[in-house]
Amino acid sequence: MYRQASLYFFFVTIVTLFCTIFSVQVSFAQNGSFTVKGKVVRKDTKEAIPYATVIIDSASKGVTTDFEGKYIIKNLSKNTIALTASCIGFEDVTLSVSSNSNKEVIFELEEAAVSLEEVVVEGASEASKIKSQGYSAQVVEMGQLETQSVQMNDLLDHSSGIRVRQSGGLGSTANYNINGLGGNSIRFFLDGIPMEYFGRAYSISNIPVNLIDRVEVYKGVVPAYLGSDALGGAINVVTKENVDTALDFSYSVGSFNTHEAVLNGMWRDAKSGFSVKGSMFYNYSDNNYKVWGDNIAVSDPDGTVHRGMKVERFNDAFYSYAPKIDLGFTQKWWADQFYVGMLYTDMYKEIQHGATMDVPYGERHYTQSNFTPSASYKKKDFILKGLDATAFASYTMMQRHTVDTTTNRYNWYGEVRRTDQTPGERGAATLQLDEINTLVSRANLNYNISENTQFGVNYVYTDSRQYTNDPLAETSRQDLIGEQRISKQNLGFNLQNEAFEGRWKTSIFAKHFSYRVDVEDAEKIKGQWEPYVFSKTDQAWGYGAATSFALTNYFMLTSSVEQAVRMPEVNEVFGNVADNLEASYNLKPEQSFNINAGFNLGPFYMGEHKLSWNNNFFYRDTKDQILLALSGKGTTEEAMVYENVGKAISKGWDTEVSYSFMNRLFLDFTLSYLDARNKMEYDANGYKNIYYNNRLRNVPYFQMSNRVRYEIPNFLKQDDGFSINWSYNYVHEFFLDWEALGNNNKAVIPTQTVHNLGVGYKFPNRKIALNVDVRNIMNTQVFDNYGVQRPGRGVYFKLNYNIL
Repeated sequence: MYRQASLYFFFVTIVTLFCTIFSVQVSFAQNGSFTVKGKVVRKDTKEAIPYATVIIDSASKGVTTDFEGKYIIKNLSKNTIALTASCIGFEDVTLSVSSNSNKEVIFELEEAAVSLEEVVVEGASEASKIKSQGYSAQVVEMGQLETQSVQMNDLLDHSSGIRVRQSGGLGSTANYNINGLGGNSIRFFLDGIPMEYFGRAYSISNIPVNLIDRVEVYKGVVPAYLGSDALGGAINVVTKENVDTALDFSYSVGSFNTHEAVLNGMWRDAKSGFSVKGSMFYNYSDNNYKVWGDNIAVSDPDGTVHRGMKVERFNDAFYSYAPKIDLGFTQKWWADQFYVGMLYTDMYKEIQHGATMDVPYGERHYTQSNFTPSASYKKKDFILKGLDATAFASYTMMQRHTVDTTTNRYNWYGEVRRTDQTPGERGAATLQLDEINTLVSRANLNYNISENTQFGVNYVYTDSRQYTNDPLAETSRQDLIGEQRISKQNLGFNLQNEAFEGRWKTSIFAKHFSYRVDVEDAEKIKGQWEPYVFSKTDQAWGYGAATSFALTNYFMLTSSVEQAVRMPEVNEVFGNVADNLEASYNLKPEQSFNINAGFNLGPFYMGEHKLSWNNNFFYRDTKDQILLALSGKGTTEEAMVYENVGKAISKGWDTEVSYSFMNRLFLDFTLSYLDARNKMEYDANGYKNIYYNNRLRNVPYFQMSNRVRYEIPNFLKQDDGFSINWSYNYVHEFFLDWEALGNNNKAVIPTQTVHNLGVGYKFPNRKIALNVDVRNIMNTQVFDNYGVQRPGRGVYFKLNYNIL
């Protein structure tokens, strides 16, 4: 409680200081300046045009419109300026604006008249650009979603072909599956930088949506510029990037004593280009939601066991906070962006149970903190015209501390049912401290050989060193444990070309991966601890291509293929006591042959109606797939371990339909089917594999989702707005283990349906927005990893305030 109160005080202090600094800077920056704001719409329908560009005085300064087509430009010093609004597929419009004009500047763009040979990508949004490259990709754009009390995992779980599975509530571990490949086969990036090295507190599960502009999801085939050994796909989180002074704050409170606060700001001195970016978020939840079912058992003193009880989770609290600041220069002759930054994260997580819910823990917990200094650089026309360069480097110092020393043993009522002589709820007491230091460096060069051809090179180097100490472990074992190290180098080449006036786009790429692991551990031989020294190196080439061809303005064919390789990760190899993960030093790299083929239809305009349809078919032939399984090595509770499955083939399809009416009603529908099977016909000893051709265990194979949003502008007053949204997610039942294990009484994760509802209101000045969201309205029992139950019904309130 003391630590929680201290964190609240710390957060309030930082918020106050941040607001004070920004108010002083803004007062200074805005002296003698004026602001222009307005909207960009279609001339025929008055429908908003998101992501259009508004440029001032021949591109000396510019902004992009938001999801509602709105823009704002601050700190203008000239008395009269020329504003030009443009968007691919529309005719440019230029207007003259003076400093004494107080009304909004509305641009009405007319659709460009094009011949049948020309291709129009509507709005030239990032989603359209990515899909037009031929990759099977999906872009989740925040837009209005950032004002809702939702988490990024919830939004991704409603996307076609993506399944997000969590082992509990806020702060719990999450597993991502894209078209049949999951776990660490999916790589995560923050603005193109490998995200796993920033620590769990700054993961995609915990970063608030307020800080995010969009999330790019690549299915199976991953562009070389991301520079990672992603096997099954990649998720790139793109944060907001303002070039003007801005400051916004949000606070959400809801069920299970959940609190989420976010502060985000930017300030730039127009004369010097000196820029400051800062953000901070704080998350807390008791996660004391109720669980029930056959795996919830309570024993009476006389030994009678009661199953199917409905109880409250009592040792599952979580908090995290993360201040981040970047100082540097923007829009200078020598750099478009240059920042030196610092990120600090701190996290506390109680552990309610192990891999399954059979045995509850009452005191087991762990903490994790990260300190990450970094530097980044970005420049177009670097050294010579047409050469674009980006570079990034960071050094993360992580500490992870697992605490399990109690002799108490708890039941699901939170009561101490007995006291053992041996401490440790998982069978052995631990105060294990892991220190993990990781260097990450990335460089990317892209050269425009001609107007239609570009060549790119990307290089990523990572070096991670782990040191483990446990004062409660046997001294003879602890003395033998030394440095555990993993280093990787990824080198990628990419050639892009456009032909037939942009109708045919092709990317060809090659990737080289090298990997080294060194282990100094101990193993028990005949009752004695002996040194265990292990070293392994590996390397491999990957290659592929992506292409798209627009047959008409509204019909585009897409396809991509890749021979992909993924090297094992730190947690997979070294394990993690906090997450009940055993080490698996001998893991082999995964390899997969991935194919995507699909089409994009639309968008079609029929009066006030707008419709688009994207469809994708996929095939994955994977060798030595690394999957999470029960280890069987645990003591009180079975732990988890990563293992190579051998060979698996996944195939299926996913589809997405989007519809809107009058720019008020928005409907998204997704559907996906997966057939993932074990194709290892014989085991390592040459015997027939009884699981051959079985569906992969604990993997959902059919799901669909709907999301509907309706907006009413000028609801109570001029320029205010009311919105209501509803979402629905369906996951069909699937087997917890292999299909071949017995004909009857197989463990089944039942069919799950979840409904969510939300309403919101934006005040007339558009600076304040209030939202109420109800998740899992029907209080449905929702399961995930190995039958672990997720939260039931929850109500959440969120306030968004755009201070500047």
